[in-house]
Amino acid sequence: VIKLPYAAGFLIVAENPRDVVLAGELKNAPTELDLATGFNFVSAVAPVGTNLATAFGAAGQNLRHGNFGTTGSDQVWIFNGPGYHKYYYDDLSPNGFAASWVQIEPVSQDIPDASVIAIPVGYLMVSETPAVVTEGVPSYPGL
Repeated sequence: VIKLPYAAGFLIVAENPRDVVLAGELKNAPTELDLATGFNFVSAVAPVGTNLATAFGAAGQNLRHGNFGTTGSDQVWIFNGPGYHKYYYDDLSPNGFAASWVQIEPVSQDIPDASVIAIPVGYLMVSETPAVVTEGVPSYPGL
């Protein structure tokens, strides 16, 4: 048994296919993420149902924003197979000249509804400087 800090990212590398079992409790409160400068592996607070809006706010209120570009912003990178979909919140989007979530790769476009961008159980955050950001959780009916 290996105990991991909550919301710490990890990577499992195996030479052969095998089953891995993770056990724990469903967290139903926001979690602070300590970001280092550069790339940060993050495990989502919730196992399912998380999206950009539930994790970081419809207006990116839990992240540092860009202003007509990515400079100064915290970026969320979601693996898509050959690479990453990359997102950040911009107070003056280069695409629509208004406050918006922005996808910067594979194409640059505004994301009017951040709830349609699902966040998997593991993703990357890129930060220009160390920061503490808060990842929220989706609501779970019946809890």
